[in-house]
Amino acid sequence: MPLQHVSMMQSSSPHGSRPFVRCSRGSHVRVHASSSPRNSSGSSSFEKKKKSKDKSSRHPRHPPQLHPGMPGSGWEPWRKKESGKKQVLPQHMRLSLQKTKQFLIQANHNPKKALGQNFMLDENVLRKVTKAADVQADDVVVEIGPGTGNLTTHLLEAGARVLAIEKDDALVDVVRVRFQQEIQSGQLSVLHADVLHVDVEEAAYAFATGESVSTPDVAERGDAMERTRRPTYQLTRTLPPTGRAKVVANLPYNLTKDVLMRLLPLGGILTDVVVMLQDEAARRWSEASPGDADYRGVSVLARFYADPSYAFFIPRNAFYPAPHVDSACVRFALRDPDAWVGGDNDEDVPRLKRVRALSKLVNAGFTSRRKMLRNTLQGGAFGGAPEVLAALEQAGLDVDARPQDIDAAGFGRLAAALESKQKQAS
Repeated sequence: MPLQHVSMMQSSSPHGSRPFVRCSRGSHVRVHASSSPRNSSGSSSFEKKKKSKDKSSRHPRHPPQLHPGMPGSGWEPWRKKESGKKQVLPQHMRLSLQKTKQFLIQANHNPKKALGQNFMLDENVLRKVTKAADVQADDVVVEIGPGTGNLTTHLLEAGARVLAIEKDDALVDVVRVRFQQEIQSGQLSVLHADVLHVDVEEAAYAFATGESVSTPDVAERGDAMERTRRPTYQLTRTLPPTGRAKVVANLPYNLTKDVLMRLLPLGGILTDVVVMLQDEAARRWSEASPGDADYRGVSVLARFYADPSYAFFIPRNAFYPAPHVDSACVRFALRDPDAWVGGDNDEDVPRLKRVRALSKLVNAGFTSRRKMLRNTLQGGAFGGAPEVLAALEQAGLDVDARPQDIDAAGFGRLAAALESKQKQAS
């Protein structure tokens, strides 16, 4: 629309006289005439503002930054940034790293990825793990995978007697050399074995009573899950009135389930199992409930044998070498077997067989967690459709129930019902 009238007028604003253009409708449009003020460099204020949008001209104290936690931001919660220098570990972690590397160099050992060897450096985390396990004097602690002994130090300082089980030849020597005095006093014993082939109850009992725990007949008894006898509970009777037996471990990620499924059914022998494991797995073991997206078979088994709790988060860079994922500490307060043994209590039906039967049932159900359980189970080792339906009804479950909606108690009742049906059929 063409302007009908344009006139120049002077502004009465306190910023000085600047020309305006009056349009026909009375609106004011400010323009910069050749007489407008310019800065010392000869450029107008408008040009100066335009230049300020260029990132390269920003104030050096306010460089472009990514939000903390975004990929590429370089932000890590445990790092302290020093101006003009590379980000470094806090002092206490630098010392731990130096000591850890020194022990590994002396043993001519490189961390083995196949064994999931990631050594904890953060003394604060080690103290928190010891506190989460509530380690006290007179306790017997089975430590799985002591590595270079960083966690072992804190367990011993808390006054516990420690049985350290280590598979790696070189690391066994590291721990034995580092803790010669504690080994001589009987406060520490190092068992060179694969924990998956150790009868934890018998090994801990031998240690508590002063027997040797380094001989094959004590350690290499095979998979405890295959045993057909009931636990003797002799370890519990051996401890002082204030003493308890527990497991504390920094578990390799690939062995988490195998190790926990050998430890969690040992309620009545062990009071607690406190482990460091992958953060995502930790939440499945300790926090997931029926109906949750991450509710899995391990969520069922954990709540059947224990009261799990997510203790605290552990950043990946607290380890050497740093894994590709973050970790967490989880505490499992084990239930007494009397609280979860299903079926009848006939001594001829060993408790540990029920452990294997429950694991088999849960694993089978969660192969298709959204599928109706009766369709998943029928026709296999659990019997035909009539037997499965009858067991579901006996367990008080909906015949159309899906694994993702069944809690630990429901699976326990179903395992007992299936066992009862199989006995009747035989």
